[in-house]
Amino acid sequence: MSWEKKLGLLEYIASDLQLIHSHNIIHCDLHSGNIFQNNLYNACIGDLGLSRLENDTLKSKSKRVYGNLPYIAPELLEGASYTRASDVYSFGIIMWEISSGKTVTSEYEHYNDSLLPTEIWKGLRPKIIKGIPLCYQNLLESCWDRNPLKRPSALEIYETIKSWKNDVNILSEFLKSDKAIEIKSYASNINTDGNEIYISQFINYINEQLITDKQQSNECIISNIEQLIIDQQQSNECMMSDNFFIINGHSITEQQQDDDCMILDNIMIENSTKELKPIKIRLMNFIYIIVPVYFMIINLFKII
Repeated sequence: MSWEKKLGLLEYIASDLQLIHSHNIIHCDLHSGNIFQNNLYNACIGDLGLSRLENDTLKSKSKRVYGNLPYIAPELLEGASYTRASDVYSFGIIMWEISSGKTVTSEYEHYNDSLLPTEIWKGLRPKIIKGIPLCYQNLLESCWDRNPLKRPSALEIYETIKSWKNDVNILSEFLKSDKAIEIKSYASNINTDGNEIYISQFINYINEQLITDKQQSNECIISNIEQLIIDQQQSNECMMSDNFFIINGHSITEQQQDDDCMILDNIMIENSTKELKPIKIRLMNFIYIIVPVYFMIINLFKII
């Protein structure tokens, strides 16, 4: 199937999705098995049996999420409510299927079913094929962005795809892509015969302990950083107190400070090259604080 026909197919699907959303309805179970065609290049979204009004989805307190796992947005797997953005995530997976000519389940067949929800939550996505136009890839990746707030609306998707069809330069990019890559032609009907591929079912939320452990680990690192800074500051104050009154090998006690302030001034003036010593000490102490904090912050981002 040429890109021209693929874009036409996507335009129909995007048009239906934005129409559904315009009535404040969330599909809640959008996947390729729910895309119906009356011919190869004309499609519509069907099976709205699980759809809900947007306000109703926000009130839902289910302990599990229902849907077809590869199309379920990661935030749903941790207990968030269905939103328009979760439908857009599903649309992004459909975009990938149309571009690759494969079902998304073929990408995940090597993953254990019990671990797949966690992997998707962590960021697992189908591998984008080489050679597709950059504009298509950018839209695709924005649709399945981990952050639902960064996903485009269905209307924005529809208008973007429609604009591509009217842009000579972008169409030339798709034409080059047709010539540059050889991919398996998409099936004459998106809805495959393998019912095992498109099964919507209840899926338990990802291991809550995983989320709890992650949060506790982050809190522990932050607490350690704060304690490190406090300890280092206290240590620095002691070091500065000791070092400030040791100048040119002479010790100055607190009782001597008032009497010897003039001597201290004279020593500092006469030994101008040594006045950098306290500054050097401060600099080294500053480094002692920053370096451990830096590595702890790096570890924090690795965990995240």
